[in-house]
Amino acid sequence: MFKLATVLALVTGVVLGVCLTVVLQDRWNAQSAVVLRFNDASAAVSESRAAAVSESGAAAVSESRVGSVRVRTLQRRPWLPTSVDDFDYQTTFPRRIKVAVIPIGLRTNKTAAHYQQRVAYALPLVHAAGAAGCDLVVLPEEFTGQWPQVVSDGPMFKSLNPLATKYKMIIFAGLRELDAATGRQYNTIMIIGRQGELVGSYRKQFPCCPPQDSEKPVDSMNEGVYPGNRGVHSFDFDFGRVALLTCFDAQFPEIWQQAWSLKADILVWPSAYRGGDTTRSYTMLYHWYLIPCGSGDVLDIDGTTIRSLTNLTANEPINVKTAILDLDRVFVHRDYNRPKVGKLLRDFRGSIASEGDHVASNWFLLSRTDAGFARNISVRQLLPKYDIETLRSYQFRTRAVIDSAVLRGTAIS
Repeated sequence: MFKLATVLALVTGVVLGVCLTVVLQDRWNAQSAVVLRFNDASAAVSESRAAAVSESGAAAVSESRVGSVRVRTLQRRPWLPTSVDDFDYQTTFPRRIKVAVIPIGLRTNKTAAHYQQRVAYALPLVHAAGAAGCDLVVLPEEFTGQWPQVVSDGPMFKSLNPLATKYKMIIFAGLRELDAATGRQYNTIMIIGRQGELVGSYRKQFPCCPPQDSEKPVDSMNEGVYPGNRGVHSFDFDFGRVALLTCFDAQFPEIWQQAWSLKADILVWPSAYRGGDTTRSYTMLYHWYLIPCGSGDVLDIDGTTIRSLTNLTANEPINVKTAILDLDRVFVHRDYNRPKVGKLLRDFRGSIASEGDHVASNWFLLSRTDAGFARNISVRQLLPKYDIETLRSYQFRTRAVIDSAVLRGTAIS
């Protein structure tokens, strides 16, 4: 009997341990899978979990009533610690870079002849951006139409690869992707690096636009592609970290938070429309430079239209827009930092400045002046020496502390 009881206790312990592991792993998947550099959303969410997810896209909603009032509660789930660190500015000096937007619009034509016509139209504009010394060039989604092609070593890659190599610039370009293995089509953005290499691609996760039940199954707004199944990506270049979303993705805030979780400095957003208040709000919230490519303006990290925006091809039918971005500018929370920021500004008077009035938000926006840039001064590299924490680091650190307390059932001290 003693041996039987012992065996039963061990089995019970193993079962409970497995159940606890599953619960914790489910929390990890729900909250932390989104911050992988190159995640696969289809693999991160199982069918059984997906069935339990509420319309909120997170945990199940609990419900109760107080008299005639229905009360619904969505409990915030803690994030578990993530391995995604800040970009290493100690080894990669934060640069001022020049970006170009080529807003030639998207097309829906599906023929190879139309594709060739559009490529011929776009290449001189890409040449102009490269000749102007641009580091990063963005073309719209499906700007050559909906003629499907493979990404790796396909026709568009072969057309743009020589320009990226010649001008040592990075190119983001939209195409209708054909997955050779499955035959499926996707609205995809390819990324070509400074050496002409294929850095990666992003499949639009929310194609536009599923019709209402009363409408025809397919209309002019329906892209007729599969939803992207590879998650949100970030790419670490020699100036900073770039994330990428596309057009109708703007309607779904959760993937913008995923891009923020990847700690992007720049968000590239090829789109068929301007974005307006939606993209401006994301930029104000997450403090990245937003580079649209449709008809929208390049946005500064405070959500305003960037002041350095100029037209490169003013006499052409299409104005190629360029802007200078300084990746050294950074928001700092005022909590714990006021005296330290004051000392930094005094020590580097004339070289580092606090921009604008962000007192109501409880922030500083620190940047180097032109004189500071000429002296190779970097705000980001000086912050650790003054024990100053960036706003983003403050948010991630305090979240980790608070979520740890939630998981342990302890108070913050």
